[in-house]
Amino acid sequence: LLNNTPIKNIRTNVKYLSDSIEIGKHRFNNIVVDTVVVVEHRRKRSWHMA
Repeated sequence: LLNNTPIKNIRTNVKYLSDSIEIGKHRFNNIVVDTVVVVEHRRKRSWHMA
C-alpha cells in the first residue's frame, strides 16, 4: 500500500502555487491600472494647463 501523503502534499503545493500566481497576477493588474489612471490624469491635467 502506497503512502499517499507525498501526493497530497504535491497537490496542496500545486494549488498553493497556482493561487499565489493568481494573486500575483491580480496585484500586477491593479498596479498597471492604477499607473495608467494616474498617468492619464496627469497628462490631461498638464494638457489643460498648457
